[in-house]
Amino acid sequence: MRLFVLLAIVIAGRWAGAAEQWPSLVPFSPEMYKADENARWLYAVPEGVEMTDEFVSPPRPGQDREAWLKALRTYREMVRAGGAAGMIELGFDGVRSWTRLSLEASRGLALLPGDCLEARIEARWKQGNGEICAAFDFVDAPSGAWVGWSGVLASADTPRDDAWHTHTLRLEVPATELQDVLFRPIFGLDATHNATPGVVDIRDIAIAEVAAA
Repeated sequence: MRLFVLLAIVIAGRWAGAAEQWPSLVPFSPEMYKADENARWLYAVPEGVEMTDEFVSPPRPGQDREAWLKALRTYREMVRAGGAAGMIELGFDGVRSWTRLSLEASRGLALLPGDCLEARIEARWKQGNGEICAAFDFVDAPSGAWVGWSGVLASADTPRDDAWHTHTLRLEVPATELQDVLFRPIFGLDATHNATPGVVDIRDIAIAEVAAA
């Protein structure tokens, strides 16, 4: 019998106001969980530092420049090490917005057709469409190139109340005629399921292989 693999990707407890922390076997960081298709990482900015996605403001008049530099350098090192509190923002433009498990972690799961995953996703609606979807990318194992996808296999609608909600999604790896394919779990919003634009934050994802229903 294949060993079941538990992959918990967690940032609960590291973000202010997070719910109880889920056990984590794999540290959550941008290297492990990609947010590169109309998605982005958001981090808690240290006190005394003002920044946007693209620009860091200089110290304010009268602000201690050395203290400002120290806070900025500490923050930079935390982000690089994956230790800064963060969440993923899905900015769905009506086409697609996905966050993907890294290729390395997906290779570790070594999923096969018929295997089942259960995903727990902690999400917060911000505007518009709040329906979180789960699917698999099909990736050529030797090259890592994308060769197709499963289509949406499961979804859950996030209540429009600005609170954090936990969705539990179950998805089965589908059969495919493709050879030497890697199944890569992805989570987000897609026009093939609901084309209404929207924005959703994700602060927790935990996935585990479970027995088939």
